[in-house]
Amino acid sequence: MGLCITSLSLATGAWAKDDHIILQEAAKNHVSVSAIAKLKDETAVTLKGTLLKHLNEDHYEFSDGTGVILLDIDDDLWKASNIKAGDKVQVVGEVDTHRYKPTDIEAVKIEKVLK
Repeated sequence: MGLCITSLSLATGAWAKDDHIILQEAAKNHVSVSAIAKLKDETAVTLKGTLLKHLNEDHYEFSDGTGVILLDIDDDLWKASNIKAGDKVQVVGEVDTHRYKPTDIEAVKIEKVLK
């Protein structure tokens, strides 16, 4: 049984993109919120806009003027960013489509944009 569990965890890990790969791909893929609906799951993107509010746990509302989308920002990334609601930000992450809930962005990097 231990062998099966190890094999499964290795196979699952092989499908996930490393953050540095997402950062490289997203650097070439600056998009608007309105364009995200046309993108495939796990597409690396860069967005610029305003962090509107904290909804719950790791979920934040974001807008770039073309629409609003949910960002999933891990607590450790959020705490290191020193960002609050109302700040202009640049977000790098992956499109995360779901069967029963709206598409969101799994953030791997977020930083304030200086005006």
